[in-house]
Amino acid sequence: MRMPSQPYISIVVPPGKLQLPTLGDDVEVIVTESRNAGIRQARGEFILNTSGDLEFSAELIEFLISRRLEKGRLYRIDLREGNVLHAREGSFPLTAGGLRANAVEDVAGVDSGVHFGDGWFPPERDPKSGEIFRWIGNDAEVVVHGEGALAIEVEPGPGVGPLPQILQVLDEAGAKVAGWSVAGRASLQLWMPPGTRRFRLVAADGGRAVLNDLRLLNFRVFRCDWVRFSKPVSRQESLRPVLMRLVRSGALGSVPGAMRLLRSVGPDVFGAGIDYWGTGWHRLEETFRWASTDAELVVRIDGVQQDLCMLIEPGPSLKGQAFNIAVRFADGAVIGKARVSGLTLVRVPLPIASGNVAALLLSPDRQGEALRGDSRVLNFRVLACACEPSKRPALAMKVAGWTAVTIGQRPAEIEWLQSRESLEIGKPAFLHTNACEFLLMDRDLWFDLRGLPENYALFCYSAHFAGAVEEVLPLPLQRTGSPPVRAKLDADLIWLITQMRRLRTPAILTMDTWGMK
Repeated sequence: MRMPSQPYISIVVPPGKLQLPTLGDDVEVIVTESRNAGIRQARGEFILNTSGDLEFSAELIEFLISRRLEKGRLYRIDLREGNVLHAREGSFPLTAGGLRANAVEDVAGVDSGVHFGDGWFPPERDPKSGEIFRWIGNDAEVVVHGEGALAIEVEPGPGVGPLPQILQVLDEAGAKVAGWSVAGRASLQLWMPPGTRRFRLVAADGGRAVLNDLRLLNFRVFRCDWVRFSKPVSRQESLRPVLMRLVRSGALGSVPGAMRLLRSVGPDVFGAGIDYWGTGWHRLEETFRWASTDAELVVRIDGVQQDLCMLIEPGPSLKGQAFNIAVRFADGAVIGKARVSGLTLVRVPLPIASGNVAALLLSPDRQGEALRGDSRVLNFRVLACACEPSKRPALAMKVAGWTAVTIGQRPAEIEWLQSRESLEIGKPAFLHTNACEFLLMDRDLWFDLRGLPENYALFCYSAHFAGAVEEVLPLPLQRTGSPPVRAKLDADLIWLITQMRRLRTPAILTMDTWGMK
């Protein structure tokens, strides 16, 4: 074991107690009896079981000699073998910057600048649809390099309870900043403040047990990648009929602004600064969209302060009569109001600082009724909507740039049912059993558990149900030798651990004579 040039304590197994059979140069054989002999001979307050070809960092040695170890804890650690990290969720190749690299087939592109940390399991392929997805546990870290909006497509899994379920967004400080209600296969979108480098997706009511899998399978994520917004192209059709209507209504002064706005929006009615339009809007019809009430917009303010500009007119649900339209933040705070009488050019200064994103609602002051023969409510229609540099800047407000919207939802592909056994287990701990090369615990607990069984994963869960609290130290070890052959968790072992989860008691398979052979 390579150690830094600092003081440390080593435990040597007495002569004759350690016998390593040789099965080949490329196979590491762990002799449980020999390790248990060393554990039984130990007299220290804490005992570390590890491998001889691991390199301890100076930081890890400083932690070990700092006397900060606590009784009743099982200390675990991640392991690096060359360019591969063995973490709680699985084994991952690393980028040059030390992040978990995306696979060639993944929920984000290899070079997207979106990476997945703690709480994300490796990508899998759905056997039925062929889609690539990743499971997430209770708390899944996303690391981003770039700015914009993320498209996230998720579906609830067996780890969450009755639908709908809340999927929360927590910032680096742990504050809840956004979230969605997920009732099926959901297409979501998330805007982040400038400079955001990481956040977490948290299943508010996740963590329920799965009988044939030790992982926490809260949500399947099919996509978590940047949204690519296309710039609107100039509208090509003649603007003369619309402009003539403005002239006939006596709004001659609005013609230059309306012409500029109409030319900026392209084939749809939305132009620069409008990243998203959601609830409250009806489909595009020719060159306009009808809206009912609380029509949702997400605006992005780049550069100077902006005005929200719209060419708008009353609809048949309001009998074509004039009304007042309010532009509000999603929390209800009113930004501005305008009178709409016939075809009207509306300009509302946005009190939003540059670099921010905000969700807005367009709300008429009264609600019309659905038309006979048409189930829609057509309160007003918009011929053009975009952001333009402000003519009379409002007092800029600091707007938190976290904005979450739900694009759409459909029924989930799989209906997960909770069995009686899984309900008995409830919400179990998900322990670090991948590449068990570091097991540090107080001597009393080692003796209570009668040393090591043949399987380290079994030991981790036995220690947990004997009262040990797992703590994963953020100081990964480095292997200097050849990687060992690791056995996967087979069905029988998962069944045995499941029984421990059900009964909440450790399974101790060694005899009283452990470590004495």
